[in-house]
This record gives sequence, structure tokens and C-alpha cells, in this order.
Amino acid sequence: MKLEESKSDKAPQIVKFETASKSRKEGLVSKRIHSAVSALASSSSPVSETDDFFQDCVKNLSKAFEVKYAFIGVFEDDTKSSIRSLAVSADLKITDNITYDLKGTPCEDCLNHQQVLIQEDVVNQYPEDDMLADMELQSYFGSAIIDSNGNELGLVVILDTERMEKDEWMYPIFALFADRISLELERINRQKDLRLAASVFENSQEGIMLLDTDWRIRKANQAFSKISGWKEKEIIGLPVTKLATKDQTDFSICKISKSLSEQNHWEGEIWSHQKNGGIYPEKRTISAVRDPKTKEIIHYISMSVDISEQKYAEQRINRLARYDQITDLPNRNYFNEKLNEEISNARNKGSDLALMTLDLDGFKLINDMRGHSTGDRLLKLIGERLQYLPLNEIFAARIGGDEFTLLFSFKEKQDKLVPLLKGRAEEIIDLISHPYMLDGEETVITASIGIAIFSKESEDAQNLIKNSDLALYAAKKKGKNCFEYYKPEYSSNVENQFALTNLLRKALTKNQFELHYQAKNKAKSHEVVGYEALIRWKLDDGVLVSPGQFIPVAEDTGMITEIGKWVFEEVINQTQSWLNSGFHFGRVAINISGRQLADDGFVEWVEALINKTKASPEHFELEITESWLIEDPDKSARVLSQLHDLGFKLSIDDFGVAHSSLNYLKCFPVDTIKIDRSFTRDILTSEESMAIVSAIIAIGNNLNLNILAEGIETEEQLKKLEAAGCNEIQGFYFSKPQPVSVLEANHQTTGFNKHQPLRSISA
Repeated sequence: MKLEESKSDKAPQIVKFETASKSRKEGLVSKRIHSAVSALASSSSPVSETDDFFQDCVKNLSKAFEVKYAFIGVFEDDTKSSIRSLAVSADLKITDNITYDLKGTPCEDCLNHQQVLIQEDVVNQYPEDDMLADMELQSYFGSAIIDSNGNELGLVVILDTERMEKDEWMYPIFALFADRISLELERINRQKDLRLAASVFENSQEGIMLLDTDWRIRKANQAFSKISGWKEKEIIGLPVTKLATKDQTDFSICKISKSLSEQNHWEGEIWSHQKNGGIYPEKRTISAVRDPKTKEIIHYISMSVDISEQKYAEQRINRLARYDQITDLPNRNYFNEKLNEEISNARNKGSDLALMTLDLDGFKLINDMRGHSTGDRLLKLIGERLQYLPLNEIFAARIGGDEFTLLFSFKEKQDKLVPLLKGRAEEIIDLISHPYMLDGEETVITASIGIAIFSKESEDAQNLIKNSDLALYAAKKKGKNCFEYYKPEYSSNVENQFALTNLLRKALTKNQFELHYQAKNKAKSHEVVGYEALIRWKLDDGVLVSPGQFIPVAEDTGMITEIGKWVFEEVINQTQSWLNSGFHFGRVAINISGRQLADDGFVEWVEALINKTKASPEHFELEITESWLIEDPDKSARVLSQLHDLGFKLSIDDFGVAHSSLNYLKCFPVDTIKIDRSFTRDILTSEESMAIVSAIIAIGNNLNLNILAEGIETEEQLKKLEAAGCNEIQGFYFSKPQPVSVLEANHQTTGFNKHQPLRSISA
């Protein structure tokens, strides 16, 4: 071998493996070759410890090449910028290992050229290498350590403080040392990989099985045993399909084999048997392992994870998204899905479909008076009762608040569907109305139902829901605790109401409202004791809109609050004018909406208005409808007390209509009870109506309340009420509601005062 000489003092002498001339005598060369081969053979012998091998190797290198130092180094990290030694020999003794930066060193050139021999003056050639100077080194011989895949692992180096001789035999022998070291490093890495693989196999949280090409289990780890309950020895040799449940069509060996053949990978979810007889869901991944040379599949690795908790979480999330948490019935989202599905079936398969919308009567009162927790318990009990219905034909859902929907799908003919729905509606109303035990107290609640039947020609989900809601509204107006079918005129009414709402919004700005006043008289003397202010709506063409038409619309839209304030201000201004003109009107009643009472700022507004106008509250009586009082009794009592403290008289209008407890009379600061016309109109023909009226009068008198009966149209009614002890009368028998102009004209004509009866001018 011939070594190419360096042309620069600082350049390394690079080995080109050219034939070199012999520079020593045959005997000396033979002796050194024999020594080197013996050292190599010794280094190749098996050893018990890896450290022993590397230490023996560096000592044998020093002996073979008759040098002072030798070391074996591997890269410190992936940057390959430094090496750390595995063994260092100095004067044939093992010394401490070192870490060595490669930049500017002969080792850097050695890695670039695989072998470098520098016979002398190495220190001057690499002035940046402090280690060379510190050790006073003269010569350097290094070889890269390369694995079987051609990857550099590190290098093996010998150094001396004297000039190093070069001979042809040195290069192959040194290369053989490097190859032997490479084999040992690869063996170490393989062992590490095997230990790592074994550690991963045994300590993995995933269940792992090794399968042969016949799909039989050859090995399983502890995680698999923990998940499945099967011990490794119990399943060795079994086909892996034995552990899967029979209905796992996805776990088909043919499908999996095809996927593995094409992609070396298969992944899916299956249900597997546990040893205790249970089954569990798992996510299974199978990979094919191929022979590196033939590329044939030699075995499979199956990895699985128990996904029971994940499946439970998914089911829980799905249930939260689709079911109501109080009643456990389907919620609005699920109902909408089901409705669209059933409408599609009705169109495509010809089945009949009907929707019932159910609303509880008086639920708000229970919720407010007895608390939301009690209200929730009641809803839960109602949900349980609805689940008693035949769920194969009825889909019941709670869509919010106290509103439920029931979806019916039948194959009945249209002529049989209506009576069938009638029977179901009656059954449901009866089911709901049975008493409930809440907090140890028996509670009764009723339900109203609206029914809409699907029409394939014209309807979709939105229209079906709307029609059912309109039918429910009709059932509520009919008196509740009943059901109504949708009728086309309901939609017309809604359209009319929508148009009416738009006109009503403009009525205040166009000054279309006016007040009429109806007198209230003493039952015995017939003297006028006051008036009730009643609003009227006159359109631009002079047509009067009945309060029965627009007041409910104003209530529903919330415009009643603004209208109510207008009435209040108008009455105060009118009475101030009457007082200034000498008209003694007694006390004027103003109707107050429940929406006004619910407004937290209403009392403050009234007080500010009184202060501004200097009006005296003793001239006014505020009438509140009984049904509004019982919507929120606590707040109603508080607001009425504040108004009473300001000096207003208070009256309960339409008393008895809401079927409330007379116990409320003790809670509210009431001065007058108005008996509703629905009771007084029948007192001549119905003993029951007269008995109710007499009872109200008796209780009112015992409580020192003023009793006024409205709707009186005949003298016979008047006499009967007078005999029962009624205090005041209001009705057409004495006076119809009159505009201010007519009322004032009559005053000017007759010269009546506040004690003069108006019967003579009522027509």
C-alpha cells in the first residue's frame, strides 16, 4: 500500500490505498503482522461484558501497532459534532473516558475520508486541537466505524508521541478492527432494540398479540390479558377470530388480508369476548411484518385498545344532545330530526302522520309558588306518564318549558285517523290530569292539546308545527283541559292578527285611541258613585275596533304597557279638567294590565306622574284582573301594597273567573271585588250561579270589602243582587260606556251631580 504524501504542512496525509513499497525488513514486518493479527483475533473472541470488549480492543490495538494511546468513540448526538469515548488506553492501561469536539481535529478529516494516517507533526497540522498539544502527540491513525447499512457510528483511533511507521499491512488490519467494533456496536444496538421492543410489548397500555400467517395467536402481552381476562397460555394457538363476537362482519379475515396485502395495515372497531363472558368494544390495528429480503409476510402484529369508556362518553354526549335532562324524553333537536324523517316516510310510503302539541295549564303558577325544583319534579313525572303511551306509534318529546310534542305515525285510512287521534288525545288528557304527589301534597294539573294532521300536498315540518300550535292556542281559548284540531281559519285569524298588530303599532302615533266612561251605581239608591274608563280604538274611517279584538293582541305583543300608560295619563288629565269645571265624578277606575304590574319601574312611574300632575290618588281606583294576580302572587302583593300606600283604591276585576283561592283576598290590599258578568248573567236562571254570587258577596261583606256586580241589564237582576247584599252595580241597565263629549253634554243638560242616578239618560 502506498500513502499519498501531504503537500501542505497542515494538510492530513490521506490514505488512497495505492500499492506501497516495503520499507522494513521481512522479519520485522512479519513479526508485527503476527502481533496485529493475534490482537485482532483476541478482540474477536466472545466476552461477557460489552465494556470488557471495548477495553480489550483498545489495549490490543496499542499492542498491535506499538503506540502509546488508543480509543474508540461514538457520536455524542445526532449532530455528529462531537464524540464520546467507549474505551481509552494509555500505556496499555484503561483510563477515564472523554468527550471530544470534532471541529478542527484529525478525527473530523478521518470521518470525511474513512481513514487518515499522519505520521508526524500532527500538532502543527491541527493547531485548534488542544488535546494533541497537551499530550505532545506526533502521529495519528484513525478509521471511521461504519455499520452494515453504510451509516457512520463513530471512529477508532491510535496515537503516539513519536513518529508512526507506515506499512501496507496496517490499513487492512486497522480496517478489520474497525469492522469488528462496528459489529459489536450493531449487536449492542440490536440488543437495545430488542430490549426496548420487549419493554414496549410488556409495558404497553395497548393489548398486543403476535399472530402467525395462519392468524393464530403466538404471543400476547400483559395489557391484553388485563383487558380481556385471558392469560397468554390460554389463547396461544387459537385463531384470533375466536375472540371476536360472531356478528362482527367488519372483522373478516378476507377483508383484513386484502388490506394488509395492499397497505400493510388494517384498522377497525370490533366487539370481543372477555373470559368472564362479557363483551367489550375495542379499536384494533393489525400490521403486516414482511421478510426484508423476500418481502413475504412472516407474521402479523395486532394492537388493540379497550374503548368502552369512549363509547360510553359518546353515548352520553349523544344523549345530552338529543334528550331532555329533566324528563328523559327526546328534546327539540331529536324531535326535529324525527319529524323530518317521518314526513319523508309519509310522502314516500303513504303513511299518515299527525302532530300533537301539549301545553300544561297553570304550570307557571306551580313553578312560581312552589319553586322550580318542584316544577322540575312535576315535569319529570309527566314525562314518565307519557312514556306509558305505545311508543311504537307515538314519539313523545319535551321541546321546552311546559310544552311537549307527540308525533303519531299510522297506516290507518284518513277516515279512521280522526277518531283514533280523538281517543289518544282524551287518553293523554286523562293521563296528565291524575293527581301527583309533590312534597307530600296532592297536586292536580291539566293539559291542553292542539292537533295537526299532515297533508302531503302542501305541508312541511314548519307548517305542521305552526298548525299544531294554532290548534293548541284555540284549545287554550276554548277553556283549557281539552283538545282542538287545526282548522284553516286559524291561519286566517293569525294573518288578521298580524295585520291588526301592524295597525295597532301605528294607533298611538296617529292618536286613534279614545276613552269612554261607564257609570257605577249604588245598588239601593242607584246613585252614581264613579266611572270606569274604557279604551276604544277608532280607525281613520271612523270604524270602532272592539277591545275584545285588539286588547289580546296588545297583551301578546307587549304593546299593552305603552297603551296602559296612555290610558293612565289620559284619565288623570280628564279628571283634572272635570275638577276644574266643577264636575264631581266620584272615583274613576283605571284598568291595569298584568304586564304593567310585572314592570319593575311601574310604581315609580305612577308616583312620578302623580307628583307631576298634582292629581290626588283618592280620585282613582285601579282594577287588576284576577288571573294576572295569581301569575306571580308574591310580586303582585308587593306592587299592590306600594300602590295602595300611594293612596289608590284597588279592585279585583273578573273575580272568580280564574278559579283562584279566596285566601288571596287576605294577601292583597283589595278594596273592591268585581263579580264577573259570566256569573251575574245567569243568576235568574241558574241556582248554581246565584249561589256562587251570593257566596262571593257574603265573604266580601265579612271582609269589609266593597262588592260590585258588572253586566247588569235588567231590573230583576238588580233586585236579586240588592237582596243578596251587593253594594254597587255596573251595566247597561243604568248606562252604556259613553264618550267624554256625550257625558259632558248630559251633565250640562240635566245638571246632575255625583249623587244623581243616570238611568234616565242611559239610552
